[in-house]
Amino acid sequence: PHPSQQKSGMKYRMLSAAGFCIGLLLLSTGCNGDVFVDELQVSATELLMNPEGGSSVVRVNKGLEWDVVSIEPTVGTSFYGKHYNETGKMTFTGSISFLGIWMKGLGKLVYRNDVNGFEVTRSQNDRLEILVDENRSGNLFEFAVVISDYNYKTIRIKVAQPPSTRMLSVANEPIREHMSAKAESHEP
Repeated sequence: PHPSQQKSGMKYRMLSAAGFCIGLLLLSTGCNGDVFVDELQVSATELLMNPEGGSSVVRVNKGLEWDVVSIEPTVGTSFYGKHYNETGKMTFTGSISFLGIWMKGLGKLVYRNDVNGFEVTRSQNDRLEILVDENRSGNLFEFAVVISDYNYKTIRIKVAQPPSTRMLSVANEPIREHMSAKAESHEP
């Protein structure tokens, strides 16, 4: 081969090797685990609550970097209630819609009516407390809390339907009287 061809082949190999090294360097620094942002995660995405009411805590992995952005009904229209900041002061006079509320930081959202209600509280940066009142509606009561750090997570809450209460009809009265008389006389 001609000497000029040897030089250009050598130049090509050196440039290829340099490009390869630079590529490896970029890949190794581009895959630094400290640079990646953790995905928003919650300890539960669905809660089944007792009809008598109760509370539950959902852990969130993001510290300060998330907000409650909405509380949505499964059926029906938006919930209206009160919003309190971290000091317990009501932020608006009257009721506000929780659909698209975007509660930044710590605070509490309270919804109540005659048959059910709830409180959604962020009292610490890594937790969301959900308290539900007794479900007196006779139906399953459902709602969803949506949180976001620019990615959205939905926590679905279902408050079980209360056990049905049956009232004995007047026609059953003689049977109860007969049974209680039988129990008092100790007859088999």
